Amino acid sequence: MHREAGIPFPDKLCAALGDLGRWFLPIWGLPSDCSPPSRRGQAMHSTQWQQHDLLPGPAHRLVQSCAVALHEQIYEVGPGTGSLTGPMLETGARVVAVEIDGQRVRSLGERFRDACARDQLRVVNGDACTFTPPFTQPWRVIANPPFQHTADLLRHWLLCPPAAGMPYAIDLLIQAQAAQKLSAGSGAWTRSSVLLHLAGLPRQGMRLSRSVVQPPSRVDLAHWSWRCHHDPLDVPTLRAVDYILQQAFRGDHRVRQALRSVATPAILKRQGRDHGWDPDGPARAVPPQAWLELTRFLLHIKRIPSQ
Repeated sequence: MHREAGIPFPDKLCAALGDLGRWFLPIWGLPSDCSPPSRRGQAMHSTQWQQHDLLPGPAHRLVQSCAVALHEQIYEVGPGTGSLTGPMLETGARVVAVEIDGQRVRSLGERFRDACARDQLRVVNGDACTFTPPFTQPWRVIANPPFQHTADLLRHWLLCPPAAGMPYAIDLLIQAQAAQKLSAGSGAWTRSSVLLHLAGLPRQGMRLSRSVVQPPSRVDLAHWSWRCHHDPLDVPTLRAVDYILQQAFRGDHRVRQALRSVATPAILKRQGRDHGWDPDGPARAVPPQAWLELTRFLLHIKRIPSQ
């Protein structure tokens, strides 16, 4: 299930009317709260994103391409009407699905009543960006998540995993451009793609038409996948790398300027020389392994806190 952002009509009126909106909007039957959408609470939040549900045919093909095994533990975000949920249950997998829309949670419970009764499916009404799946055994993700939360979800799964650790596999239907960025290579790194490459192998798969979801998306989609390394980086170190990345990718700064609070020019110059990157260049040009080496050095000399 995808939700694409738009500017609600009341927000446009709020911007035009200013404080007068608080008086006239209720008369017109519209919300009078002119505060930013992010401050309005979950009820308003859930109405500001248009939902896109995968059609049955493409959903079955996506699940088939993931080669789901019997009894695998699968985490699904934004199940919507259950187009992916059904085919996954047919494989004999056990599914935990998190959905923010209460009405859809109830509909899913009714549609898959038998699977819920035999504990093959658990549907949770919650925010996937903060919810930690209750897995104690190896698990994977197969989902059609909200467009705008893709990067946040990926970082949450890698940096705040359940007792079983980070997922061993992730398969998502997302915007094609986002899939390309998450699989980025030399010179086009992002905060998320650095973490993903350090912990596993991301790959952009088959491109799909915008018409495979209903209503149709405004952009083409893609099947994006990630597989965890056999000997993954430990979570505390990955969190420390993200601590550095958060500063480095904040704003349009060169690495030397962005990291001035945690690393001296001499440290950055030596790290750049030893690992082949330019401290006066942008963060997107620094490869994942170089970020890891810099982080380990800063942890060793206690310039950054352990995470």
